[in-house]
Formats: sequence, structure tokens, C-alpha cells
Amino acid sequence: MKEFLLFGVLPALVFASVLFVVLERFVRRIPARWPRRSVRVVCVLGDLLLALVALPVFVRPLDEGTWFCPVCGAIEERRSYLGITLETYASPADEEVACAQRYSEWLARTGAVPHAHGWIPIGCHWGYGTVSCTMIRVNDLLFYTSLPLAPDATLARGLVLRLTRASGAESRELLRDFQRGEDDGLFRRLERGSPLTREEFTTQFAAWLDAHPSWR
Repeated sequence: MKEFLLFGVLPALVFASVLFVVLERFVRRIPARWPRRSVRVVCVLGDLLLALVALPVFVRPLDEGTWFCPVCGAIEERRSYLGITLETYASPADEEVACAQRYSEWLARTGAVPHAHGWIPIGCHWGYGTVSCTMIRVNDLLFYTSLPLAPDATLARGLVLRLTRASGAESRELLRDFQRGEDDGLFRRLERGSPLTREEFTTQFAAWLDAHPSWR
């Protein structure tokens, strides 16, 4: 509610007030008293109506939802306005958060990966009267469910390092490419618990890279 008042009602009232001041300069030029008063009443009512119509425009940039760093697996809830973060807080525990944490813990065991968080929106994001869904859930992404299970952590870590060189849009495309053609591929089998030796994984990983050259 406070965001609605601060970023919706307040800007709409300021907009209405500025518009009224501008209109009042013209109203004062009307010489006759009663016509001037009538026009002023019409301006006030019209101004308030316009502010009411403009209210959704001011509150639309409000956004609340989940953000995720595709490199390190950090996940958080965020409330923002026009892309400016107003508040962040921990995501409630669920399967998606547990998947992100398993990936983060695995990556920490392999060694720190220097990077700047390249936050991307995931899940559904809410505004006032609007909902937009990204159709992205961490626990549905093969990259995060399978990589901690790879027999060769060095090769798997190399894929993470590839993500560090990608922009936000490119990282989303890389993750989509990782899913592509993997109904019964190398990483899907890892996710399903198929046992692979390090040698088997290394051999099949080379073939996987040939099929996914954007990950080189």
C-alpha cells in the first residue's frame, strides 16, 4: 500500500496540481466573474478525472518478484520501481530455492568464480493489477539440476566460467541451448541418476560440446 501511495497517488496528485496551475493562468484571463468560476470548476473536475486516469500509468513500473544470478545461483525477492530496487528479502523456502542452494554449495566447493551478479527475473512478477511470468524456474533448468552431479568438476566448472562471459540476454540463450536436445542426453542422464565414470563423462562431454558450440 505504501508503494501505491508513494509511486501512484502522489505522482498523480503532483501531475494534477501542475496541470491545474497551468490552466489557472488561462482561467484568470476570463473577465466575467461567473463564467470564470464555472470554467474553474470544470478544470478542477477534469483535472481530478485526468489524474485518476493517469494513476495506472504511474503505478505500472512497480515490480515485485524473484531475481536470480545465473552464474553463482544467488536468489532473492525484490521490490523495485522503474528498475530501481526499493527492497530485497530472502526467498521463501521451496523446491526452486533448494535447487539454487545445492548448485551454489557445489560451486563454492569447486572454488570461487569472480563475477558481477547478472540478475535475471525468474518466475512470475507482480505489479499493481498486472502479472507477467518469465516461464523460468531454476529447478526446471537442466544446467542447475545436473552440473553438481558431474563426475568431472573441472569440466563442469568450465561451463560456469562460460556463463560469466555472457550478458544477461546471452546467458538466458545459453541456458535454453543447454536444454535443447537433452531429452536423453549426457546431462539429462546425470540428472536422472545414471552412473558415469569420470572417463565416460569426459568422452561424452567432448561430443556434447560439438553439439553445443556456443558453450565453448
